[in-house]
Amino acid sequence: MHAASLVRGGRAFLFCGRSGACKTTLARLSRDATLLSDELSIVRLTERGVHCHGTPFWGELARAGEDRAAPLQGIYFLGHGSHHAVEPVPPRLALERLLPNVLFFAREPRLTGRVFDLAAALVDAVPCADLTFSLDDGFWEVIDHV
Repeated sequence: MHAASLVRGGRAFLFCGRSGACKTTLARLSRDATLLSDELSIVRLTERGVHCHGTPFWGELARAGEDRAAPLQGIYFLGHGSHHAVEPVPPRLALERLLPNVLFFAREPRLTGRVFDLAAALVDAVPCADLTFSLDDGFWEVIDHV
């Protein structure tokens, strides 16, 4: 996925947004978190749950993520604001917001359907929310209290 991913307290957090949504800035502000990626994140759904994995792909931070995985705690869709806030997003709307961030280039209908099904299963399995934040690390406090 085109998303930043971080591990904090043994749990992974995925931050989605278009280019310029401040994914890298959010990663930079997260000094007490472990970077999995600030650009391209890997998410796996297995019988053991949903996990986010570190990748060697990097964006503006110019460094690879840690080679580790952690259970995915939440998916956050980024937006700028004057204060920090988290607003839950229902699965159907979350799917609409998630799909533009899924990197998939094949046109074969069966594979496209499988990717869609995986994305739908992901938003059903993991809490999704809009994260409005200003440019400081206080957004973790509102995430921690959800």
